[in-house]
Amino acid sequence: MKSFLMGILCLPGSLLAIAQPPCSPVVTLSGNITANRILDKDTLYEISGCVQVMNNAVLTIEDGTVIQFVNNSILMILSDGQINAVGTPMSPIIMTAAATAPGFRAPVTNAGLIIVGQAEINESPLALTCSYNHSTGSANNHNSGSLEYVQFHYLNGSSAINYLANALSLVGVGSGTTLEHIQITHSEANGLGIIGGHPVVQNLYVQDVAQSGIYTSFGAVASLTEVLTMHKDCDWTSVSGSYGLWLENNPNTPTATPLSMVTVDQSSFLGPLYCGCSPDVDFRDGIYLTNNAGLDLKNSLVAGYNGAGLYIEDQLSVNNTSTAIQRVKVNYTSFTDNAIDYDYNPGAATWLGNGCGSTIDDWIDGSAITCGQADNQFSSFATDYNTSICSDFCGQNPAFTLGNSSEIDFIEGSVTVRRGAIQPADNFSYITACPAEAVYCQSAPIMHKAISALQVYPNPPGDIARLSFETEKTGTAQIMVRELVTGRVLYQGSISIKEKGQQSVSIPVSGWKEGLYPVQINAGQTLWQGKISIR
Repeated sequence: MKSFLMGILCLPGSLLAIAQPPCSPVVTLSGNITANRILDKDTLYEISGCVQVMNNAVLTIEDGTVIQFVNNSILMILSDGQINAVGTPMSPIIMTAAATAPGFRAPVTNAGLIIVGQAEINESPLALTCSYNHSTGSANNHNSGSLEYVQFHYLNGSSAINYLANALSLVGVGSGTTLEHIQITHSEANGLGIIGGHPVVQNLYVQDVAQSGIYTSFGAVASLTEVLTMHKDCDWTSVSGSYGLWLENNPNTPTATPLSMVTVDQSSFLGPLYCGCSPDVDFRDGIYLTNNAGLDLKNSLVAGYNGAGLYIEDQLSVNNTSTAIQRVKVNYTSFTDNAIDYDYNPGAATWLGNGCGSTIDDWIDGSAITCGQADNQFSSFATDYNTSICSDFCGQNPAFTLGNSSEIDFIEGSVTVRRGAIQPADNFSYITACPAEAVYCQSAPIMHKAISALQVYPNPPGDIARLSFETEKTGTAQIMVRELVTGRVLYQGSISIKEKGQQSVSIPVSGWKEGLYPVQINAGQTLWQGKISIR
């Protein structure tokens, strides 16, 4: 008997719709979309060149739809167009680089989604990609549509325009736009870019982007709630610096109006040191302010950064802490395990006589009477975040939960709710934890000559289930286990059959919930099927 021990390849955290689109043919989207169009989940799409939605057209994307990007492929919703992309927790909309090989994806350049709205920006006209220049609007409550349960993986944004080097760019987007439950991972540039406008973002997960998890500029007046940014991969960084949140008013004219003001509430910024990366000069600060930045930070956590948890770069941003201005505020926020919790650049700014109090300490610890900040927490304390958030996401399903032993202080006005985006209930269970190996489409069906029974023993199993089948052919066999109700792939991989006859495959099932799990092994023109019973 031949025996194989299977390893998990693309398992927990990769939530897939029950029905996936076929891998071929791929429908190419190109040119302008000037009339309403629906993209359906039964088709695999690929963006080619600049695709602009305009002329009052609405692009509707069904839940579970997969859109692939290649180099030099931009999907752009203009200010007279709209996008309606509404996924679900179990059937998210996926925008990703095409797989270059089974189980492998790499970032694509000049690729991503840009939404242009009709709210104010403080530089006009502003050059965008696809030969488009945008002039500021005045409708700060403008509605550009909806992004709900949408995921962006391996997209670098514009390669030629720095402020558009984002997987997802919001340019002058108004507060009427719905932006909720968004995941962004593995960009070699920034994750989310907010270029002016008044967007309201609720529940955002950003992981392993090389530059800034969130970049804001050109008069962004934004509201960010329940944001979680993480730097887990110790090699995913940039020589220009990696940050959790980058804030500026305008890089060309720092005093341009309207002035930026970014409000951040109940968010967690976790740097590379949090999950055990060695210090690296390219990993910089958790929150970085420059060029007359405006910030209202509250009820949040900043932990594990190689530089400062909060860093103020320029004189104008220092001035914004003063009693007269108060455009930089930090209250009810906890800092821990950073190289330094807060700092400013004394070579570029003078605090005394310009900022709040005599020193930055007076301001942030509340010592200054008229402009001091309230109830910030410093030094080392236990976060008690579930340890699985620092695990290998391709081998273990992370649980973004807060334990009972947490020493994080409470949010303003509460004695039960702690600061940060991670709470006792998992707010980020919808993410695809291992996007590199996620399978988003299914190959064309094979006409099988035979369907045979697959033996499972013991059944119910303990921590290991053994699958037995007999074959008269050598070659490669594919194995897949799904959840019966949701269709979610729990296990998939391949084995090499070198000799004919009885075969035995061992797979780990520890931690699986009670229920029936359909399992199949596919080898050439033979399909073996069975069920694993967990009790």
